Amino acid sequence: MVAEGGKAISEEKARRIATLTKDAVEKLWKKVQERWPECFDEPKRYNLLRGFGVSVIHRLFENCINEDGGFTPEEMLENAQICFIQYLRKTDIEAEEWMVGGAFTGYSSEQGYGVIVNLLQGKKTLNELEE
Repeated sequence: MVAEGGKAISEEKARRIATLTKDAVEKLWKKVQERWPECFDEPKRYNLLRGFGVSVIHRLFENCINEDGGFTPEEMLENAQICFIQYLRKTDIEAEEWMVGGAFTGYSSEQGYGVIVNLLQGKKTLNELEE
């Protein structure tokens, strides 16, 4: 048995949830790679694949998860994937913003992560970042 929010779940259910989570993370990073392939071609030149970028991307995905909809874990993660992909398609953030020394430099704090997530969600613009 494994504890989940104060209640015990079977090891089988825990393994299933772990597999779902692993698969969801792999899918989201494939979409990130499709969106900003340059960052994956030369990862040392970009913050996207460093702690800062990983934290921002995972926070964006976390914001897509709706735990209140009465969905199964599979449905919840599928809906989150759809939301995440929509953000990637809509954002005007390009690879150059992720460059070491680029526009996102100086935002590597908890508050900074939130600013970049807001940019990716379209709640802020790059122009607002520069002001």
